[in-house]
Amino acid sequence: MFAELKRLYPNHRIAVSIESENENADNAEQSIREKQFYEKSCFSETGYFVKRKADSFEIMIIGKDRTARGELKMDRPIKSYDEVKAILGTASPAWEKLTGLIRFHYVIDEIWQAGNPNHKHYNNLYFKRGGKTLVTLAIREGYFIVSVVLGKDERAKFEEQRKSFGEEINKEYDTTEIYHDGKWLGFDIYGDSLIDDVFRLLQIKRKPNRKTLPDDMGKCGCLDIGLSHDDITNYLILMGEKYE
Repeated sequence: MFAELKRLYPNHRIAVSIESENENADNAEQSIREKQFYEKSCFSETGYFVKRKADSFEIMIIGKDRTARGELKMDRPIKSYDEVKAILGTASPAWEKLTGLIRFHYVIDEIWQAGNPNHKHYNNLYFKRGGKTLVTLAIREGYFIVSVVLGKDERAKFEEQRKSFGEEINKEYDTTEIYHDGKWLGFDIYGDSLIDDVFRLLQIKRKPNRKTLPDDMGKCGCLDIGLSHDDITNYLILMGEKYE
C-alpha cells in the first residue's frame, strides 16, 4: 500500500500518527510493534508529537527528503551557534551548561529541527537514544524551554526524591496532568538556577551511560566533550551538508 502511495505521489511526504511508545503503558508491546511496522515500511521519526485529550501520538513520515535512520536529521540547515546565542541572549550560558552536562554524561544522538521563526519558534534540539527522547530543548527569543516526560516508574523515583528538588520543579510536577505516556514537564529557562535540578530529572529518566572518553567516540551521538560548543555545532553543520 505504501509503495503504491509513493508511486502515485512521488514528490509528496506521507505522514502518519501512531500512539507514542511508553514502556509503562498497558499496551506497551502493541505500540512498540506498531512503530516497528512503520519503520520497516521506511517511515522515519520527525520528533513531533500531538496530544489528543489524554493520549499522545508521534508523527512519522515517508517520502521526499526523508532522512535515513541513524543519520543527522534536520529539515533545514542548523543555525551557527553565534545565531543561536543571539536568539537565546542571556539564557545562552544556561543552554551551554545543560547541553554540556548532557554531552559529558551521555552517549546520545542529537536531532535538530527547525521551528517557525514567524511565531518565535526557532530550532528544537532533541537528545535521543534508541528511539526514545531523553529531553527536548526548544529555542525561544531570550530563553529556551526544557521538556521532560516522566513515565510511571520515573514518577515513583521522583516521589522518593522530591524533597531534594526545588520549589519550581515540585510545583510543575504537581500541576501537570498525567497522560497515558506520563507527565509532560516543561520549564522556561532564562538563567541557570534550574539547570542542576533539571539535570537530576534527566538522571531519573535515564542513567548516564558515558563511562570513558574518547573510547565512546563513534558510538551513538559521535560527540566528544573535548569539543567546544562552537566546535560541536560546526561539526553538525558539516554533517548536515554531507547528507544534503
